[in-house]
Amino acid sequence: MVNLSTSHGYETNGTLHFNKSTTLYQREYPWIWNFANIFQLGGKLFALIFNGLLLLFCKCRTVRNPFNLYVLNLTLANLSSIVVMYPYQVFDQLNRTYFSSVFRCFFYRYLTYTIPGWIHNAHRLIALNRLWALVFPISYRNYGQAHFATRPLFVCCAMLVYLHAVLVPVLIADYMIPRFPL
Repeated sequence: MVNLSTSHGYETNGTLHFNKSTTLYQREYPWIWNFANIFQLGGKLFALIFNGLLLLFCKCRTVRNPFNLYVLNLTLANLSSIVVMYPYQVFDQLNRTYFSSVFRCFFYRYLTYTIPGWIHNAHRLIALNRLWALVFPISYRNYGQAHFATRPLFVCCAMLVYLHAVLVPVLIADYMIPRFPL
């Protein structure tokens, strides 16, 4: 039975304690290191190494062109997913007991929505760029590569502004809804 008062709640089997600022969750089944989890960790390390190499490769002046800036945008999105998002996932899965504040939950949901959205939209930008090059090759040659960094940087920044303009109000509205303990 859960006490729904604002001071604290206590479940009889000891799995949930609640107060105003923090919540203590205890999971019944801990996350264990099995083949799938080790394979996922290996994949993340592999992706970290090769996205880092691609990032270093993009620093070379001879390979800089407008299309590679879209690839660089995707590389930065993948690296942010690996470096920022994956530690949160491992922390959530490995710990049986952890304290979760409201801000931490909000930040985790912000990352969960924005980083995958960034990755998906970066793929869409690359696909649209390639579609433009295939369907209208003369226009792409004249306008798509006219300014080296101006257009791709503007498009990538506009995509990030669009992503935040859509997702942040939804997260803030969800943050304002009062929550009762589980």
